[in-house]
Amino acid sequence: MAQLTPPGWSADANWFWDGREWQDAISPDGKWRFDGKDWKRFRGQRTAMPVAPLYVAAPSAPVAPVPPIEMPSWVAPSEVERIVKEKQEQAAYAAVPRIPPPPELDWRKAGRYIEHSKDERVYQDWQVGVNSVLYVLISFFVCYPVAFIVIWRSGWRFPMKMIGTIAALVGPAIFYFGLLALGIRPPDLRR
Repeated sequence: MAQLTPPGWSADANWFWDGREWQDAISPDGKWRFDGKDWKRFRGQRTAMPVAPLYVAAPSAPVAPVPPIEMPSWVAPSEVERIVKEKQEQAAYAAVPRIPPPPELDWRKAGRYIEHSKDERVYQDWQVGVNSVLYVLISFFVCYPVAFIVIWRSGWRFPMKMIGTIAALVGPAIFYFGLLALGIRPPDLRR
């Protein structure tokens, strides 16, 4: 079983120690170098792979012997040997130190390393949800032209903005002709 050691870069930064073996950080054509996040232009000299590991592995802790297992008399001795061997392998595996992942790969810290878009829009309370619908209705009845401004400044998706605009344009005409169809004559406000 290979011994794990902490990861890191070689002195010339051309090789990366991943804990078990050296990984090449230079592209095969020698023009690009991976710095851990992305590929950068490289004009340096490609070096030979280091022979020794980056760190000397810590001596492994001695594995405690597995206590004898008591089994019924009808169990085959080969089965008892297999179980003892499995328990020894489990104990050896548990004794190997675990190297924590780098912080940017640790799932417990995932939100800290997310890059957010600069042009991502942050909406106010009046631009989304039920509040935006209420503001559109209030502005529609108080000051009709402002309703269009409120619709297009809201956080609604484009199809909903189009539907709201068409409804604001056609809605009063439908309401007017609906009143006429019911026999209700609106008062003449021209006088």
